Amino acid sequence: MNKILYKIALASLIIGASASAERIASESFLNGGAGYNDTANFAAAPNTTVLAGTTGFTNTAGKIWQCGTATIRPRNYTGLTHALVQGTTENGLVFAIPANDTKEVKSAQGRGSKRVLAAAPAGSSFYMSGLVSLGGSLANLDASESVAMGLNNSFVNLTWNVGLGMHLGLTRNSAGDVYLAAFAAGNTYTLGSKLTLAQAAETQMIVLKLDIDTSGNNDTLTAWIAQQGSTNLTEVLSQTGFDTGVTSDLSAFVVQSVGNPANTLAPGAKLDEFRFGTTLQDVTIAAIPSK
Repeated sequence: MNKILYKIALASLIIGASASAERIASESFLNGGAGYNDTANFAAAPNTTVLAGTTGFTNTAGKIWQCGTATIRPRNYTGLTHALVQGTTENGLVFAIPANDTKEVKSAQGRGSKRVLAAAPAGSSFYMSGLVSLGGSLANLDASESVAMGLNNSFVNLTWNVGLGMHLGLTRNSAGDVYLAAFAAGNTYTLGSKLTLAQAAETQMIVLKLDIDTSGNNDTLTAWIAQQGSTNLTEVLSQTGFDTGVTSDLSAFVVQSVGNPANTLAPGAKLDEFRFGTTLQDVTIAAIPSK
């Protein structure tokens, strides 16, 4: 009997140790019922209110979803899942379609929506994770297009803005190769090897850590990835020596995309299960990442 009680107590400790303690925000894009209505964009009722499947947001004026666009929308699709997600996954996701340029003067087209967090984060070291999927085809992004979700308080409508904060997603380069990606300080960082056709039909996890140098421009961005089915994170990026802004620049959750200067319209990609916190265990159940 004592052994049984000991095992139950030990199991409770293990479960408690894996739970998030300092998570700042999360968004699972739950669709239907108490979740999003996918016939509307993020900035249209009823999607502007705090819905089930989210934490860290509020209905306070100025902190509801802003910048509605038909190309960045919640969708009632089967939600993305991964073995390393921290917390409960929900049905539904956000679908991001890079906009095409219909004007005679061709230029890259940015689109996005943002939601300010209920409270500005404090500290200088932060973790973020999310799930991404190319939706089954490498052609779902055109060359030189990207989709991302992340944190950037300076985002405004009809732009692509990764100059501040940190972001994760997918990118297709000018040669036509698609990569998992991190975005910071105005740069795009490809993560790991280019995706294969088989991986285009799968779901990947990306985890970022941002260490902000409060005295200068020596911030550090670290990135790990986990392919579908993986139970470990693999470090694929450690970038330092740039300026991603200050802690207050992490005060808004942003989903965005950028289209290439051509007038073609690719189907787009899927993003889901955003997590943001101050420890690794806030954003993933993975152990200490491997090199």
